[in-house]
Order: sequence, then C-alpha cells, then structure tokens
Amino acid sequence: MNKIILTTLVCILSLNFASSQVHPSTNSDVKEVQPYYTSVQNLFDLEVGMTYDEVRATLNAQPFNILNNLKESGMILEYKYMHRSKKVKSSKDTYYMSTLKAANVHYHDAHSAYLMFDENGNLDSYYTDAGTEMSEDVLSWENTLKIILQDDTHCENCVVSSPK
Repeated sequence: MNKIILTTLVCILSLNFASSQVHPSTNSDVKEVQPYYTSVQNLFDLEVGMTYDEVRATLNAQPFNILNNLKESGMILEYKYMHRSKKVKSSKDTYYMSTLKAANVHYHDAHSAYLMFDENGNLDSYYTDAGTEMSEDVLSWENTLKIILQDDTHCENCVVSSPK
C-alpha cells in the first residue's frame, strides 16, 4: 500500500514539476528587437551647434551606434531614420483628400544618419547614407566652385551659354 501511495505521489510531483518547467516560447511570445528610429522631419530640425542632449531631444531617439568617441577628435554617432508615408487601399478614390486623410501612417525604408560632434560636444555636421552615395559628385562640385571663387582671373573670358 505504501508503494502505491509513494508511486502515486512521485507521479503527481513529476507531472507538476514537468508542467512548471520553462518551455520554449511560442511565436506569440517572441518579440523582435528594433532600433530606435527617428524621422526625416526630425533630421530637418537639427541645427549645427546643438549639444548632444538637444540633438537627442530633437530626434526623439537614442543613437543606434557609436562609431567614434575620442576626447580630442569628437564623437560620431549613427542614428536610424525611416521615411513616413500613408498606406492607402488601391481604389478609384485613392487620390481624394478624404481618402488620404483616412489612410494609416506608415514608416518604411530604414536608413542611417551619421552625426559628427566636435570635441566640445556640439553638433558639427551630419550626413545620411543617401548622401554618401552622392558624396563623390558633391565633393567634385565643391572643389570646382572653390577653384573658381579663389582665382579671379580663372574665368575672365568665360561666357555662359545655353546648350543646343
């Protein structure tokens, strides 16, 4: 009789213990970790000379990555941003203002913005990954303009003409 009671007790305790074990989470429990995103509008609100705290408040986000943080050369931070749009069901009424007002706001296309702070912690400049793709052309234009503006005699006989 004691063996039956003992066996029953062991089975009940084993079953109870097995049900209390940590099981792998189901898909509904899985949470995807997303970086803190800011918006393009917030990037437009940045001004050179802002402090780190002012930049964080303006962007309403935390930095995604610290790329450089040396006292003598300043700090370079990476922020993630997304483009804002509206999701509209396709219909013949798609382009009416009432349809656009009723549409859901949607963020898409994550990109990076790189913010450079000077040694005093003030925003010195920033650029985006889209700007990086065009940087060779921009530097070429900037260098050409500097050459033209620094040399008064460079363009004495220059004439602006329209293409034919």
